[in-house]
Amino acid sequence: MDIAGRIRMVRGNLSQVKFAEKIGLSQRTIANYENGDNIPNAEVVTRISDIFGVSLDWLLKGQGAIHPELASSEQSDKD
Repeated sequence: MDIAGRIRMVRGNLSQVKFAEKIGLSQRTIANYENGDNIPNAEVVTRISDIFGVSLDWLLKGQGAIHPELASSEQSDKD
């Protein structure tokens, strides 16, 4: 999955309009990201990560857990 797909996954059931409002962008910009027409810059990726609580590594590269807090708490439960 590419960053466009991961952004769609983070957005989930939110409309593009609501998602865009939460991160301070236009709906058209979100559509362009999700269609792969544009790639978000570092500031936008960081904002998505911070607001939605997803890992930067996962969002950028698809590596690691989507929610780092959940992964670390699951690991703690195993210990």
